[in-house]
Amino acid sequence: MIKNYTPNRLARLTVVKACLLFVLVGMMALAGCKGTSTELPSTGALSIVNTSPTSATYDVYVDDVKINNGALPFGGQLKYGSYVSGNHGVKIMIAGRAESLLTKGISIAPQTYTTFYVINRPVNFDALVVTDDVSTTSTTNAFIRFVNVSPDAPAMDLKIKDGNSLFTGRAYKTASGFTQLAAGKYTFEIRDANGVVKATLTDISVGANSYYTILARGLMTPANSEENAFSGQVIVHQ
Repeated sequence: MIKNYTPNRLARLTVVKACLLFVLVGMMALAGCKGTSTELPSTGALSIVNTSPTSATYDVYVDDVKINNGALPFGGQLKYGSYVSGNHGVKIMIAGRAESLLTKGISIAPQTYTTFYVINRPVNFDALVVTDDVSTTSTTNAFIRFVNVSPDAPAMDLKIKDGNSLFTGRAYKTASGFTQLAAGKYTFEIRDANGVVKATLTDISVGANSYYTILARGLMTPANSEENAFSGQVIVHQ
């Protein structure tokens, strides 16, 4: 649990804050009708990102409730939604079809943000579940994290072009913490251990008091035209 947590610290997350408030107000009204003193459950927020490196698209269910309007493509993101803290089930299904490719239980802690990354090829589907510590604020700096979700990539580094290295040796299925970076425009390079640039993200603007994840995604060696080659992607936490 983040001790100094204040949801309104991130302007981009105000919708989630409103949803959390709506849930709590509803719970209070229900408790009042019963005429008893009831301890209200806390809530947390969950986002889903599809990084499975194929052209397939998916439907996403949380506790058997579909949460996407359109099919989720490679690189697609579902923004934070609010859920009562505790155990939940996430199910990934081929869009418009009944069979489940991945069913995974997760635990959402009170007053936290969590991102669920769908990873690997469909035959080896898995998930990387990461807690997003968005408790720090800054009027001048952005917050950057690096996550490697490329199944056949080696450990990768993230560097500012002609500048500093931000993260080194990030292996598949691992996520760094957030680091602060002055708000502005940058070109980021994803490199292997030998310093060879494998992907470039050009002229990326990052804003003060905003949180970003840079993904190393796709496949170094795609098996066919239905699989996506290695690349980088910027995810805005919202």
